[in-house]
Amino acid sequence: MEINYRSENSGHEDSGTVGEFYQDFVKDIIWEKLGIKIEYYITQKDQYNKGESLQGWEIKYDQHCGKYYSQGVSIEIAEKTKAENLEWVPSGIYRQDNTLIYVQGNEKLIYIFAKRILQLLHLSKRYKEREPKHTIKIFYLPYKDADKYCSKKIEL
Repeated sequence: MEINYRSENSGHEDSGTVGEFYQDFVKDIIWEKLGIKIEYYITQKDQYNKGESLQGWEIKYDQHCGKYYSQGVSIEIAEKTKAENLEWVPSGIYRQDNTLIYVQGNEKLIYIFAKRILQLLHLSKRYKEREPKHTIKIFYLPYKDADKYCSKKIEL
């Protein structure tokens, strides 16, 4: 499946570039704070077939993360290229690749989760699924639960 970076999906005109900038930002923070080096796959083919990084880290930019008006950390579970498509494709924490660590946040707040923990939290059915853009399916993990279940929280 081809990733759709159009603004109706992400809210950004060029979400691919936004995501790449955020990956580089997080890579530097993770190296500085945790001493872990993340090496990204460069080609789209490798990213689709293997995952985002050699070490199994998936990094997602969430501009609303930590803001008083947001409902929590929005965890992606499925997507489709167009709203009129009937079939959802597993994505985010259910994408079949080498991802073990799922990072979500922005310039002020970074959450680091074990991908399997997020899957188990979703499967618990405690959190309602939502379709904020009709092309992405998510669940919101309330901040108190995100704080409890994350492996690490970095506040900047």
